[in-house]
Amino acid sequence: MRARHPTWFKDDLGRLFRLLATGAIRPRVAERIAFDEVAEAHRRLEAGSLEGKLVLCPDLSRDTIGAPPDMARGLEDQSGQSGSSAKRTTT
Repeated sequence: MRARHPTWFKDDLGRLFRLLATGAIRPRVAERIAFDEVAEAHRRLEAGSLEGKLVLCPDLSRDTIGAPPDMARGLEDQSGQSGSSAKRTTT
């Protein structure tokens, strides 16, 4: 669809980002994981039963998982947890 109607895609993406920016929608993020955990992410996706999305973060590493927020470069979620232990239950 994107290749056949690029302007539709661009318009829809713009609307989506505006909704995100205003807080009208809040995606469920099950966990933020480092690129070196991609294989594990695939296993978890195939197994199913995730409550949210797995987000691959290029600047997240095993060293920052569980680190204080300033060391994890602001990757702390609203619950005060960081890294792979972060669970979000927003709707």
